[in-house]
Amino acid sequence: MKSPCNILLEGLSDVYTLRNYGKNVNCSLTTLYPAQVKVLSLGVGLSNSKTKRNHEIEVETGTLHKCDKQGMPDYVQVGGGEGFDLAQLSVVDSICGLDSSPSKQVETILCGVTTVRLVSSGDFDNAVTVAVAPAEVDDLDAASLVCGM
Repeated sequence: MKSPCNILLEGLSDVYTLRNYGKNVNCSLTTLYPAQVKVLSLGVGLSNSKTKRNHEIEVETGTLHKCDKQGMPDYVQVGGGEGFDLAQLSVVDSICGLDSSPSKQVETILCGVTTVRLVSSGDFDNAVTVAVAPAEVDDLDAASLVCGM
């Protein structure tokens, strides 16, 4: 069974899931256009808790922000830039946690390239589902990141 980890988009609006399947691998979704990104579900950097009877339970933490700055090994970066070099990625936020109903916040990235990057240590089975759509000129006032202006 194939499990693609890196996705390159030219102009499609759709819903995508990045998942590491418990492996130490980084996955990314990159658009070749300015885009709006909305997180639909998040399960990154958490392990299940066990009850006294050894039943696994998942505790919703909500969406935690600036996870990379807090030293979390697993997180999702949302950002953009003018090229494909992830070292040059301007990051709007890095998130982690367990959230089946993230906020309605949409990140509008007005850059030549928009990237959602899942960074995984291999210690967790991480998954993030995002809706991606091309940004419009009218979105300039609500932009989270503007490149090259």
